[in-house]
Amino acid sequence: MLFKDKEHSRFYKECMKKSRYEDSYHQALFYVLGIDCNTRDHVYDLFDFDKDVIKSSGLNKPWQTSGSYKACLFGFNMWNGYSKSKETTPYELFNCEYAKYFQEAIKIRYPMYFKQKNREQSL
Repeated sequence: MLFKDKEHSRFYKECMKKSRYEDSYHQALFYVLGIDCNTRDHVYDLFDFDKDVIKSSGLNKPWQTSGSYKACLFGFNMWNGYSKSKETTPYELFNCEYAKYFQEAIKIRYPMYFKQKNREQSL
């Protein structure tokens, strides 16, 4: 797994420990939310660990920046397909410094498709 920095890795591991599940939904969400320092600092505005649900109300918090907002939108989309019209298109979301990490999150969320790709390359 490609982490942006030590804080990203630490955050991911801590959230996975707090989570009741270790599936690809949780892994991708916490991976993406860990990219940006604002989303790390405000994870409880974005995810309810007790109820195991995302909190879309966190998108409207005053601490949001353009980068943290994109990370939230992408993470929420990885969680349950959350979409907010044009703002959640690849054109909008991948036009930022986090694009390579978003790509990594897709691999985390959909591992079955990337294993297939590797097999095809060896043929």
